[in-house]
Amino acid sequence: MLTCLQKYINSDLINKDLSIKTTEILMSSISFKHLNLINPIVRAVTEAGYSKPTEIQYTAIPHILAGKDIMGCVQTGMGKTAAFAMPVMQLLKKNTPDHNEIRTLILTSTRELAVQIEDDFKMYSKYLPLSQLSIFEGVSAGGQLAALRKRVDILIATPGRLLELINQRHIDLSKIEILILDEVDTMLDLELIADVKKILQQVSKKRQTLLFSAILSAEIRAVADTLLQNPVEVSTSPVSPKAQSIPQPVYADKRNMPNVPMEFTLPVATPDFRYKN
Repeated sequence: MLTCLQKYINSDLINKDLSIKTTEILMSSISFKHLNLINPIVRAVTEAGYSKPTEIQYTAIPHILAGKDIMGCVQTGMGKTAAFAMPVMQLLKKNTPDHNEIRTLILTSTRELAVQIEDDFKMYSKYLPLSQLSIFEGVSAGGQLAALRKRVDILIATPGRLLELINQRHIDLSKIEILILDEVDTMLDLELIADVKKILQQVSKKRQTLLFSAILSAEIRAVADTLLQNPVEVSTSPVSPKAQSIPQPVYADKRNMPNVPMEFTLPVATPDFRYKN
């Protein structure tokens, strides 16, 4: 006869397994159309090779489309860029006034990330009349200034280069409708937050703000508190980085719990696990 503790452990393991399997079934049954994304976006993302949204996508997209501020905790490689790119493009398409001002600003930490985000927006906006541009250090500002003279709906920038062009009065951010801060934890590590705060003084306070970070430390939450209004918190990774040091598999001992197979393993997402998109 199993002891009470053994019965509890047995039941707990099985319930966790059922919960994980239920989540997997739910994820497999959701398509991009179920997220109320418009056909041009669904067509572009499908042609890019993606048929199902990732967890961060089906969690965040409905809230972004509803105009909510977002505080997201998600690691690189889990479909984060698409999670904000697709709904942001839909919101911009929904309201398309004649304009010459930048409507969406995305701040990110490095040149490589800025280029990657721009490429993703180009891919997903394939069938939409939206323009995007990335600006960053390490190249001549001449070509970037020439591009800024044209209409730019979505600007992706590193804080240093953007602040430089603001100080030279080349960029007006007063009409920003959506602000996205990507990889805030990296910005903190690179000591970019002071520049970010200076930039935000130029951005309209009447905006939707999305903040994403691989961790949500007390320092990052303090930054979020100054930027977000009643945010929805979405997460696909442990809030504490210490959680990742917990041993990943959990094995059942058949000698003590005869109703659980010896090979039973509880699946746990590991730091090196990556969704396709």
